[in-house]
Amino acid sequence: MSTINLRELDPTLRELARTNCKEDANTVVEQILTIQEWIKKSPHLKASSHPQLILAFLRRCRFSLEETKKRIDDYYSLKSAFPDVLGERDLTDELLEFYRSGIHIIPNKPIAPDGSAVMISQYCKIDSKKSNPRLAFKLLFLLFETLAMENDN
Repeated sequence: MSTINLRELDPTLRELARTNCKEDANTVVEQILTIQEWIKKSPHLKASSHPQLILAFLRRCRFSLEETKKRIDDYYSLKSAFPDVLGERDLTDELLEFYRSGIHIIPNKPIAPDGSAVMISQYCKIDSKKSNPRLAFKLLFLLFETLAMENDN
């Protein structure tokens, strides 16, 4: 069995993962490896096989391998269909300016230790005559990916 380094959950989140997401610590690595192998065998997908991102998908899908595969396929198919918004991952000055303007805000801490991560989006701050709203959506998806990779709530 391969060694995979994953972020350790605090006890409260570990219990939530077990009860709400059906996470079994004894099978997590095996399930991640199964999804990684499926990604390798799916040439139409240009999907990340990063273990932490796969774990986020598995938790979202309550460790149903078929549901996880479907969501990964849907997500990366959407990225392929809209490459200008979801494809390019470079942080440009324009994207950073959107971030600084406060269109999307991620509070430092969730409402409770076992609470979900929250992102507040204020699209009313976008002046469509002066800026491209597609950039706000691009930033939104970049932030979603960052949350999936770095925030276990």
